[in-house]
Amino acid sequence: MTNTEDRANNLKLRVELPSIAHVPYVVQSDKRLSDACKIFYGQILSLSKTYGYISSTNDQLADMKKTSKKNIERWIMILEKTGYIKRVTENKRIESEKGTFVWKKLRKIYIEDVHKSKK
Repeated sequence: MTNTEDRANNLKLRVELPSIAHVPYVVQSDKRLSDACKIFYGQILSLSKTYGYISSTNDQLADMKKTSKKNIERWIMILEKTGYIKRVTENKRIESEKGTFVWKKLRKIYIEDVHKSKK
Protein backbone atom coordinates (compact mmCIF):
# COMPACT_ATOMS: atom_id res chain seq x y z
CA MET A 1 0.00 0.00 0.00
CA THR A 2 1.38 3.44 -0.91
CA ASN A 3 1.48 6.44 1.40
CA THR A 4 -1.31 8.03 -0.63
CA GLU A 5 -3.52 4.95 -0.19
CA ASP A 6 -2.68 4.85 3.53
CA ARG A 7 -3.65 8.48 3.92
CA ALA A 8 -6.89 7.95 1.98
CA ASN A 9 -7.80 4.96 4.17
CA ASN A 10 -7.01 6.86 7.37
CA LEU A 11 -9.06 9.85 6.33
CA LYS A 12 -12.05 7.58 5.71
CA LEU A 13 -12.25 7.37 9.48
CA ARG A 14 -13.15 11.01 10.02
CA VAL A 15 -12.77 12.56 13.42
CA GLU A 16 -15.72 14.76 14.31
CA LEU A 17 -14.97 18.11 15.87
CA PRO A 18 -16.46 18.13 19.40
CA SER A 19 -19.32 20.57 19.90
CA ILE A 20 -17.82 21.78 23.19
CA ALA A 21 -14.12 22.24 23.95
CA HIS A 22 -13.47 22.54 27.67
CA VAL A 23 -10.20 24.36 28.34
CA PRO A 24 -9.17 24.37 32.02
CA TYR A 25 -8.17 27.75 33.46
CA VAL A 26 -4.58 26.63 34.04
CA VAL A 27 -4.28 25.93 30.28
CA GLN A 28 -6.12 29.14 29.32
CA SER A 29 -3.70 31.24 31.36
CA ASP A 30 -0.51 29.48 30.20
CA LYS A 31 1.47 32.10 28.27
CA ARG A 32 3.63 29.40 26.64
CA LEU A 33 0.66 28.29 24.50
CA SER A 34 -0.88 30.07 21.54
CA ASP A 35 -4.65 30.56 21.49
CA ALA A 36 -4.94 27.97 18.69
CA CYS A 37 -2.96 25.47 20.77
CA LYS A 38 -5.23 26.07 23.79
CA ILE A 39 -8.36 25.44 21.71
CA PHE A 40 -6.75 22.31 20.23
CA TYR A 41 -6.04 21.08 23.76
CA GLY A 42 -9.71 21.56 24.67
CA GLN A 43 -10.75 19.61 21.59
CA ILE A 44 -8.46 16.65 22.27
CA LEU A 45 -9.56 16.74 25.91
CA SER A 46 -13.18 16.39 24.72
CA LEU A 47 -12.28 13.65 22.24
CA SER A 48 -10.42 11.70 24.94
CA LYS A 49 -13.40 11.52 27.31
CA THR A 50 -14.64 8.15 25.97
CA TYR A 51 -11.47 6.05 26.27
CA GLY A 52 -9.14 8.27 28.26
CA TYR A 53 -6.98 8.87 25.17
CA ILE A 54 -7.25 9.61 21.47
CA SER A 55 -5.68 7.51 18.75
CA SER A 56 -6.36 9.78 15.78
CA THR A 57 -3.56 10.34 13.30
CA ASN A 58 -2.13 13.78 12.60
CA ASP A 59 -3.83 13.64 9.19
CA GLN A 60 -7.21 12.97 10.80
CA LEU A 61 -6.72 15.78 13.33
CA ALA A 62 -5.63 18.21 10.58
CA ASP A 63 -8.70 17.25 8.57
CA MET A 64 -10.92 17.77 11.63
CA LYS A 65 -9.39 21.18 12.39
CA LYS A 66 -9.16 22.26 8.74
CA THR A 67 -5.50 23.11 9.29
CA SER A 68 -2.13 21.79 8.18
CA LYS A 69 -0.53 18.64 9.50
CA LYS A 70 2.45 20.84 10.44
CA ASN A 71 0.25 22.86 12.85
CA ILE A 72 -1.02 19.64 14.46
CA GLU A 73 2.53 18.32 14.88
CA ARG A 74 3.65 21.65 16.41
CA TRP A 75 0.71 21.85 18.84
CA ILE A 76 1.20 18.24 19.95
CA MET A 77 4.93 18.84 20.50
CA ILE A 78 4.25 22.01 22.53
CA LEU A 79 1.52 20.37 24.62
CA GLU A 80 3.83 17.43 25.33
CA LYS A 81 6.79 19.67 26.25
CA THR A 82 4.61 21.71 28.62
CA GLY A 83 3.33 18.51 30.26
CA TYR A 84 -0.34 18.71 29.24
CA ILE A 85 -0.34 15.52 27.15
CA LYS A 86 1.64 12.31 26.88
CA ARG A 87 2.18 10.36 23.65
CA VAL A 88 2.55 6.60 23.75
CA THR A 89 3.45 4.65 20.61
CA GLU A 90 3.07 0.90 20.41
CA ASN A 91 3.56 -1.69 17.69
CA LYS A 92 0.46 -3.71 16.96
CA ARG A 93 0.16 -6.81 14.80
CA ILE A 94 -2.68 -6.37 12.32
CA GLU A 95 -4.00 -8.73 9.66
CA SER A 96 -3.84 -7.19 6.19
CA GLU A 97 -6.45 -7.57 3.46
CA LYS A 98 -4.30 -10.32 1.91
CA GLY A 99 -4.45 -12.38 5.10
CA THR A 100 -0.85 -11.73 6.11
CA PHE A 101 0.14 -10.02 9.31
CA VAL A 102 1.87 -6.65 9.40
CA TRP A 103 3.17 -4.51 12.23
CA LYS A 104 1.69 -1.06 12.51
CA LYS A 105 2.67 1.76 14.84
CA LEU A 106 -0.28 3.08 16.80
CA ARG A 107 -0.10 6.30 18.77
CA LYS A 108 -2.26 7.22 21.73
CA ILE A 109 -2.41 10.70 23.21
CA TYR A 110 -3.27 10.85 26.90
CA ILE A 111 -4.26 13.98 28.81
CA GLU A 112 -2.01 14.62 31.79
CA ASP A 113 -3.11 16.12 35.11
CA VAL A 114 -3.09 19.86 34.36
CA HIS A 115 -2.26 20.76 37.95
CA LYS A 116 1.03 18.81 37.74
CA SER A 117 1.97 20.60 34.49
CA LYS A 118 1.90 24.14 35.87
CA LYS A 119 4.70 24.34 38.42
